[in-house]
Amino acid sequence: TDGEYYESDAFNQPDGYKDLGTYEVWLSNHAGVDKKLEPAAGRVGTCRDGSRGTSCPYDDEQFYLEYAAYGLFVYTADRETILGSTADGQLGRAQSLHFGYSAFADEENKRTTDIGEPITGGKFKGQALAYAYKGLNNPTVWPNEFKMLRGDATLTVAIPKTGNGTITGTLNNFKEWTGTGWQVYGTNFNVSLTSGVIMTSGEFTGTATATGGVDLSGAGAFKGAFYGPRDDSADLEVAGSWSTGHTVFTNNGGYDMMGSFGAKQRSAPALAEFGG
Repeated sequence: TDGEYYESDAFNQPDGYKDLGTYEVWLSNHAGVDKKLEPAAGRVGTCRDGSRGTSCPYDDEQFYLEYAAYGLFVYTADRETILGSTADGQLGRAQSLHFGYSAFADEENKRTTDIGEPITGGKFKGQALAYAYKGLNNPTVWPNEFKMLRGDATLTVAIPKTGNGTITGTLNNFKEWTGTGWQVYGTNFNVSLTSGVIMTSGEFTGTATATGGVDLSGAGAFKGAFYGPRDDSADLEVAGSWSTGHTVFTNNGGYDMMGSFGAKQRSAPALAEFGG
């Protein structure tokens, strides 16, 4: 009330102007596609509908998470939200998110050590979302650029009956949203998830590193948690957030990244069909 943390003219807008910007929420529980009768890579085969080709989209079966969801929360400020004489608020703000029915907690009988059956080298397959951004907060000097991406998530998980667990993996095969469809985003771009430690509370943290010629190629981090029934380890799901780069506002020509992912454990037969 004394104005110490509030500037009444911060947005410098006309009287009665209320449109401060736009919020987008990208939310998903999609965990990939089982390609069923897909021919071997590079070969032509016969699909269930009688057609022939290198893919059989009519045979595909979608996988979805049952206990978790992941996504992005993006705010783009209206051009009228002036921050200064030469800069505006177009950079906005983005956040990654994940949530669901937690499998574990730092409580008695709810820790990872209370898992029904331990997991050794468990394979989790799913999808990742990403928000790529670069530029200065000054359109007259360096325009801001944004890209919405999605890709595949492949994780290897170990949750023992004693001590902490491990989680590592790869995010790759990214595509960019063009407004009307998805197109390949740099065939050599991928994110490695390494040094992941699963604490007995079910939460995990690790190192994320982006590589490829179309990104900033920088180090970052990932974190997340497990969701679903701890009594049935085969039905566990994982979701988390990741980021790489951290040099927004710099004119370096590369993209910083933030994103989220969700994955579901696959049985051996499903892995074979899925291509894993």
